Amino acid sequence: MPSPFISLCMITKDESETLGRCLGSVAPLVDEIVIVDTGSRDQTVSIAEKAGAGVIRAPWNDDFSAARNLSLEAASGEWILVVDADEVLENAHRARLEERLRSHDAPAYSVEIVSPKGAGLSERAHITRLFRNEPAHRYQGRVHEQILGAVCRKLGRETWTPPRSELRFIHDGYRPDKRSARKKAERNRRLLSQEIRDRPSDPGPRFLMAREIVPRVDGDLLAMPEAEEALALLAPVIDRLTREPRLGIADPALALYARLSVALGDSSAAERCLVKARALLGDTVRLIYAEAEMRLQQAIACGESAGQARELFLRTRTALEGCASIPSCPQVRDAWAPLRAAACLVLDAERVGMEVHEQASESMTSENSVEQLLFGSISAARGGDVKQATARLVSALGRRSDDPRIWWSLGALSFLASEPQRGAAMMAKAAEAAPRWSAARAFDGARLQRTALPTGLLSLWCSVFSRSGKTLLTR
Repeated sequence: MPSPFISLCMITKDESETLGRCLGSVAPLVDEIVIVDTGSRDQTVSIAEKAGAGVIRAPWNDDFSAARNLSLEAASGEWILVVDADEVLENAHRARLEERLRSHDAPAYSVEIVSPKGAGLSERAHITRLFRNEPAHRYQGRVHEQILGAVCRKLGRETWTPPRSELRFIHDGYRPDKRSARKKAERNRRLLSQEIRDRPSDPGPRFLMAREIVPRVDGDLLAMPEAEEALALLAPVIDRLTREPRLGIADPALALYARLSVALGDSSAAERCLVKARALLGDTVRLIYAEAEMRLQQAIACGESAGQARELFLRTRTALEGCASIPSCPQVRDAWAPLRAAACLVLDAERVGMEVHEQASESMTSENSVEQLLFGSISAARGGDVKQATARLVSALGRRSDDPRIWWSLGALSFLASEPQRGAAMMAKAAEAAPRWSAARAFDGARLQRTALPTGLLSLWCSVFSRSGKTLLTR
């Protein structure tokens, strides 16, 4: 059986710093390189041509799909592999890939994209990037363009999960300088706004825009005007998503809507959404996690109702532990959910007993990621060790000085230690790191306003205060 002919298809613009490394890593896999360049002013085209690529020069017209599809039309291979210039192939095994393609009668395969994000964390995703060269297989979307929808339509199916190709790429695109990151965000929002105008009833662009603008730090969503805007974008399509659960974005979009509702203080809306979503989609990691965040916020809001709070802590922890049995969303499942489950035990130490409390505390502090250091600080504060709690926050600050959650926590801890001037200064730093964040703007050390507290990880600091404002550090 002859070897499959594979075309590498790319679009570029001013990629001279990374293109050579990218092409060198992929060269052992492909038989042809087709590059559409949309106006490079550096050495990108020269580097591509030296690597043997056929380069098509095309003006940029604010449409990533149009540029991608131009490269597909010029490809002559049986298979097409799509790669970005800031990606490097980690495992170039041509024989293994050929065996994979022969062993499955599939029209497309996914590749793994690993994106390092600092502090020892990385984001992993499986994206459809390897597919048969057929006229029906064309990209859609001005930005965040997708090919899987076209593959599904060719198959006559609403959804389909491609088998994995076992190719793994390392992606450096999440570590640009702040200026280029800002320009990229502005471009994406502009293109998505156009998509929403062009396709007002399509939930896809609305979800992508909401995901683009939502203010977040690692696993936490922040209560800011952008979060309100993201919620408003999703609201008109939530009913459709719950009626048509087979839409590929239903799971992440419904989970995001629920989490935004919780972040903005509307647990009732979150619960209504999650009841419908889980009835239709079942137990997904995203939905379980969103429900756990909702229950945790409800537990904290119980105040002096200890019995109700503890029941909610138990339900939250049980839900979070349920994430472990579902093989998807590894960052949620493997990083955030276990930490929040341990936090529930720490917050409910009286019910579970000190031995379990200590085990949970240890699980929070065994590593040195920012999230674990934050949780470790909360645990130390609950144990009455203000010095250790402060030390952990300072250590976290050394890793991420722009993280508003750390400044906020230092401020809360300062107020606990009767240092209001220092606390106010720390809250000002939190507001500087996240302008218009309600938790930082509205914090009042003398009279804690519960409605202004952040959700997610930082909402755990609510437990440091009783309803009357007294500290629990003396427990």
